[in-house]
Amino acid sequence: MTIPVSEGRYRGCLIGGAVGDALGAPVEFCSLSEITSQFGAGGVGDFVPAYGLLGAITDDTQMTLFTAEGLICAFGLAIELAVLTHSHPNSSLSAGFFAATVARLAAGNSLRSAVGAGAQTLRLRPGAEEVLSAVEHAQVLAASGSASAARVEELGKGWIAEEALAMALYAVLAAQNFEEGVVLAVNHSGDSDSTGSIAGNLAGAAYGVGSIPQRWLEHLQLRDEIAVLADGYRADWLLLVSCRFGSKEIVDRDYGGSYYYFLR
Repeated sequence: MTIPVSEGRYRGCLIGGAVGDALGAPVEFCSLSEITSQFGAGGVGDFVPAYGLLGAITDDTQMTLFTAEGLICAFGLAIELAVLTHSHPNSSLSAGFFAATVARLAAGNSLRSAVGAGAQTLRLRPGAEEVLSAVEHAQVLAASGSASAARVEELGKGWIAEEALAMALYAVLAAQNFEEGVVLAVNHSGDSDSTGSIAGNLAGAAYGVGSIPQRWLEHLQLRDEIAVLADGYRADWLLLVSCRFGSKEIVDRDYGGSYYYFLR
């Protein structure tokens, strides 16, 4: 498989995650009824101030930026990095699935293909049943009927890793574009900035930075710094491809008990 190199997908992933985080931050800890009472039936759909700033990011984006190396080496390294802050196996396995999916999206795979391949990798991991079940539940819901906040909440509240992953995954799979996906991901009675951040990472990697509404980019905290970081990791990835592996074919390989994303 030839890798189409797209700067927009790398920027889209990191900037998109920050956008989803900033969109969800003001309504974290609010119930869905409180959100709709304040913002109308469609819920929050634009930035509103959080922590005294419009477009403010939270610890969700900060942790993503601190551990962004995991997006290069994907599943195995992401598991190791996740253990540093979230020691439960479901947390680390969710991180592994997420990073491997993002890596495939950045390499040019379609959203459904990337998610399907990630789910297959989970099937090969011992103890991944709960995370796999959450991912498959999100896939089934996304394929059945119109997108809704009620279906997001059917997957949980997002306070634990596999729920946050599934809720974000459902939102992105059920939506038609970046904006729809992150708006759907934040309007629920739970950890809205976390689910928004994950959905933004996935949707940004799938659709590219050009899919993110300009009105959000204008006010996003640390937008330029995040773009520079994304470009740096894209350069690292290209260097890895050209200097170490020589060609641009991606395969999954069982390596030392972890599933690393290798090029051969």
